[in-house]
Amino acid sequence: MTAPAVRHIRLVTEIPGPRSCALLARRDAAVVAGLGRATPIAVASGQGALVTDVDGNTLIDFVGGIGTLAVGHCPPEVVQAIQAQAEQLIHLSALVGTYEPYVALCERLNVLAPISEPCKTLLSNSGAEGVENAIKFARAATGRPAIIVFDGAYHGRTLLTLSLTSRTYFKKKFGPFAPEIYRAPFPYA
Repeated sequence: MTAPAVRHIRLVTEIPGPRSCALLARRDAAVVAGLGRATPIAVASGQGALVTDVDGNTLIDFVGGIGTLAVGHCPPEVVQAIQAQAEQLIHLSALVGTYEPYVALCERLNVLAPISEPCKTLLSNSGAEGVENAIKFARAATGRPAIIVFDGAYHGRTLLTLSLTSRTYFKKKFGPFAPEIYRAPFPYA
């Protein structure tokens, strides 16, 4: 019996295929090298846990937007919700104005947080911004400047999050980095 995922994987060219190579060459010419590139895959579309590259190869997406896409690609309910919101308001900075869906989402997250005390939420533009704000909040609450991070972890591409990241691949030529960062091994049984 063939595993379900194997039936969905479809390779019609080598990876990367010719169209992917062309798009990757354009990327190399237009995008800074500091962004990095983990794979030579140039994606055209996605559905559920699958992505199809520009050459027509269908692959399993094991990273889901690096942890931000837990619902998979293009689930109909999410697409419909995005379309409905886009018909009302595409973006308004919460710094500039208040809008109901932003407040409703924050209220929902506050209820779902596994914390018995009252909670508040900050929605951020990226993981790096979230990490930096968490550090600011922790410093404000504790009065302590030092940060403990796990060895081998990736935190982002801003100067502070690069300071936290231990992988030198991401850090070449960007120092000096923030002080008071201490590394601990990740617990592993």
